[in-house]
Amino acid sequence: MLELRLHRAHKTLSQRGNDGMRVSEIAMASGFSDVSYFNRCFRRRFGYTPTSAR
Repeated sequence: MLELRLHRAHKTLSQRGNDGMRVSEIAMASGFSDVSYFNRCFRRRFGYTPTSAR
């Protein structure tokens, strides 16, 4: 489940049309209730921060 949420967030972050969304909004929309946990998981999985994925 975590992997699916992370891939959804990664896809959303990298799409041009979502530039107006904050990282926290994308995290919440992807099923994360804690942005710090999302950031840690994202960095561990992809090797860079959610902000860098933009």
